[in-house]
Amino acid sequence: MAAKNWENDFRYMAIQASLNLIGDDIREDPFDYPFSFCIPIGKKPIVGIFPGKLMLVALVLGFVFLGLAAWIGDKADKAAAAQSTWLVITPSVLGISGFGCFFTPFLLQRRIVSWCIGSRGKSLLARSGRADSISCELSRPDDTTISIDGEDHILMLFDKLNKRVLIEGVGARYLIRSDDVLSIRPFEFMGYIGAALSYQIDEETVLRVAIARNSFWKEVVNQIPILLFVEKWLKNRVLEMLQETLR
Repeated sequence: MAAKNWENDFRYMAIQASLNLIGDDIREDPFDYPFSFCIPIGKKPIVGIFPGKLMLVALVLGFVFLGLAAWIGDKADKAAAAQSTWLVITPSVLGISGFGCFFTPFLLQRRIVSWCIGSRGKSLLARSGRADSISCELSRPDDTTISIDGEDHILMLFDKLNKRVLIEGVGARYLIRSDDVLSIRPFEFMGYIGAALSYQIDEETVLRVAIARNSFWKEVVNQIPILLFVEKWLKNRVLEMLQETLR
């Protein structure tokens, strides 16, 4: 669960160190700075509309539609055939809509995150082709805090030419340079697949984060253990792209 204020957030020391490095040198584009950083957007970690809440609404609607489909379907079974045409069609429509609500967060994840970030997200995507960017969730790597209400939802741009990763988040902005990376390792939690990464802000400050995506197929494997053999074919795209960019 995300902290209520920056003082209690796991990124607070990194933010303080980043702001000390920036000082009064305010630039229009912070990604021009020659060092890695983590700088806040607002006075609190969560600002504006958070993607996790929108995804939760979609899941709730999915269950509501499926519940209505089952209830109306039961009514259709008890009604006379001549009087129940709409009772037969409606459950099918509601059922399809319910399953659609479950899939929508996975299919539109990047668009949802980009919309919540606003103009910063559009500017980031405009820097390069969309193929070089993905949406993820950012949290601390040392416990099970990745959730529907995680610390930050982010757009990542992989700048392989300059060996750095540019990140726009709902709550903060991040720049990770290859020279400042201390470690990258695989990270998995429930249906999330990604990487745990640590990078240097200054000589005394290190920021450790988990960057992961909710994998639809990972969720399927978790729910249907008989499909566990499929797990070895699941690609960890986040880890691969971070390693390719920051190696």
